[in-house]
Amino acid sequence: MMDLDSVLGSLTTWEVVLNLVTVVLLPIELVWLHRSGRLDRQRGREMVASGVQFLPLVVTSIVSTAAWFAVFRGVEALVPWEMGLTPWTVALAIIGADFLYYWEHRSEHRVNGLWSLYHSVHHSSPVYDQSTAYRLSAFDGTIGTVFLLPLVLVGFPAALVVAAAGIVVGYQTWIHTETVRRLPRMVEWWFNTPSHHRVHHGTNPEYIDKNYGGILIIWDRVFRTFEPERAPVTYGLTTQIGNTRWIDAQIFEVRNMIRSLGRASSWAQRLAILLRPPGWVAHPASSGPHGDQHIAAASPPMRQITSERSGT
Repeated sequence: MMDLDSVLGSLTTWEVVLNLVTVVLLPIELVWLHRSGRLDRQRGREMVASGVQFLPLVVTSIVSTAAWFAVFRGVEALVPWEMGLTPWTVALAIIGADFLYYWEHRSEHRVNGLWSLYHSVHHSSPVYDQSTAYRLSAFDGTIGTVFLLPLVLVGFPAALVVAAAGIVVGYQTWIHTETVRRLPRMVEWWFNTPSHHRVHHGTNPEYIDKNYGGILIIWDRVFRTFEPERAPVTYGLTTQIGNTRWIDAQIFEVRNMIRSLGRASSWAQRLAILLRPPGWVAHPASSGPHGDQHIAAASPPMRQITSERSGT
């Protein structure tokens, strides 16, 4: 059996290392961008805007992490069984956190309330580099952490669950880059890579709502949301913000969602706007046996509705 404190210490060290990869990769990326003539003033503004948006999250994440940890500890105390700590169960905790992250991430794209409230911020940059990893909403982690609860229910220690989730998130920092094109075939098959994650950030019709995986891309292959990188990627939102003001990135999709809620004619429509995919607006169907049928339309087209292409 392993000691929990030593396991947490090791995982925390790895999480810090994963996050500090930016310190090494960012200078290389800046040189590459400069030599390719892409390090212009606009790119610089976008990078600064991404960095600034990370600062509020530092404060809110302390509060949200503490709150969720308290919830997990409370649940842990009620669970009458526990997982013994071995290298295998630690690895299983990380794999389990990665699997649940896939569903959290997929929900953040397919549920308009989650997309508009916070996840759209991460996708709002029209450029893609190491700074994009830090373009996050102040509300990141306040809701989605609930997806980790099943790990506590099956007996993993709450502290291990939180640490495992940190590894999953930390891994994804380095993949926000265009300097790394393709990795060896087996790596590309199993793991989330810069190529796979570029697709995820794309607004190309074939790339929208694809490649949700955190560490492993195999979840996307299994659940039919995988798309390889073929065409050049266009980044950002399907309706771009048009400026680099950090506050606009934080509230752009929230503002659009509030407008849609205001235009809704019933509470059922308002609930649908919150729970259906981004861009859904209710309109009476032009034909059909029931007068209350509705069709989905994007107004404005913030994200295209891709239920057929994403397998849901």
